Amino acid sequence: NVTQSEDYFARYPLGSGFMPGSFILEAFELASNLLIGFSKDFTVFPRLRQISNAAFKSSVLAGDQMEFSIFLGCQDAHGVEVRGEANVNGKAVAEATLEFSLNHGEDDGKVKAHCGRLQTLYNLLSADPVDRARGIWLFGS
Repeated sequence: NVTQSEDYFARYPLGSGFMPGSFILEAFELASNLLIGFSKDFTVFPRLRQISNAAFKSSVLAGDQMEFSIFLGCQDAHGVEVRGEANVNGKAVAEATLEFSLNHGEDDGKVKAHCGRLQTLYNLLSADPVDRARGIWLFGS
């Protein structure tokens, strides 16, 4: 959900601002990291290498609810291509192709730590919020 309270709307009169395209691309990157990490059992950490074919078709305004779709494309041992699409009310607002290099965590402690943090984020985002709240209430974590 895109809310008026976001910092980038502060410079616009109420209801007249739009979400910067760079933030949409950043959302594509984060969603892609999660999908790639999940598809590789969080043994690799993807690093954005290139964005191509980015197109912004319509403005995203406060109050809009964006839906993101991320699709894995060509991949090999060293990289993955991902296509991202963003829609508001079923209408395409942005799309881009992102290319990632894959950093393997078996031999690199820093990469392994990044993989672990990515998996933790995935687990948090995919958890049932009621079960999560119950766990916090019962166990304090």
